[in-house]
Amino acid sequence: MKGLETLEPRQPLLQDCAAALYFTENKRFAWDCVNSFIADVLSDELIPDLLIEVFSRDSVQQSSPVKLPSTDSVKKQRQSNAGCVQEHTSRLPSMLFGELLQEVMLDVSAEVLRSAVKGFVDSHLTKAAIYDSMSEIVTETVQELIPGLVREVQAGLAVDSVLEEELLPEVVSEEARTVVLSVLGEHDSEISRLQLAQVSRYAARRLMDSFLMDHLVALVENHGQSFVQKEQSRKLLDSWIVNTLFHQYHSVRRQRDATLENVLLRHHHQKVFTDVALDVILGELAASVDEDVEDLLEYERQMEGEGFAG
Repeated sequence: MKGLETLEPRQPLLQDCAAALYFTENKRFAWDCVNSFIADVLSDELIPDLLIEVFSRDSVQQSSPVKLPSTDSVKKQRQSNAGCVQEHTSRLPSMLFGELLQEVMLDVSAEVLRSAVKGFVDSHLTKAAIYDSMSEIVTETVQELIPGLVREVQAGLAVDSVLEEELLPEVVSEEARTVVLSVLGEHDSEISRLQLAQVSRYAARRLMDSFLMDHLVALVENHGQSFVQKEQSRKLLDSWIVNTLFHQYHSVRRQRDATLENVLLRHHHQKVFTDVALDVILGELAASVDEDVEDLLEYERQMEGEGFAG
């Protein structure tokens, strides 16, 4: 019984739900229902009321002079009234439909405008909220990252300063020294090769001269020439030696001129010469200082010996 009592009140609700689903799914049925409802209302309520109102207005307007109409006038009046009624009945649905359509359009447009404004406001507020949240997240993240970045930059600057102030000058000086030494070594090697080539050329000429002289002396000795011929050969040999010395002198002079014209080589030779001269001068000064110190020590010893003797 209790189950039946609980089921009985639910049946009307289920029926209403089923009817609502049917009406929402079948839109044509809803339009037919609305059209039939409008037609029933028009035919049962609105049209009779309108007719009564029209007739009452006509009777009020025409009641002042009471006259008995004739049959023809009555027929014409009825025909005109019937035409008016038909005209009103033909125009009434369109008027009502226009008013209903206007009201529905107003409601629908208001609802659409409301939904559009709501969607625009919601989207704008959503975008603003998202932008604010993203800006807060980015700000918090950047604030958390800034100290670490500052420390890294400071550490990098400290390392760079240490490198630039302490390590780089030593490395650069060492590298510059090695580069300069390598360049000077290459230049010296080229100069030494050039000098060796010139020496070998002059030595080859000198060797050829000595061979020729030996051959000439041998020829003179073999043919048993006199002392005068030996003297001439000696003079010839002296002239050859003088020529060789002149050639060597001019070659040395040309080498000196080439050395002086070359700026780098001239500076190098000047530096080497000054270093050698400075070493010699310092050596002489050190020797003289050592002698003076020994003399001073000897003098002190003599003075001490005389003091002990006295």
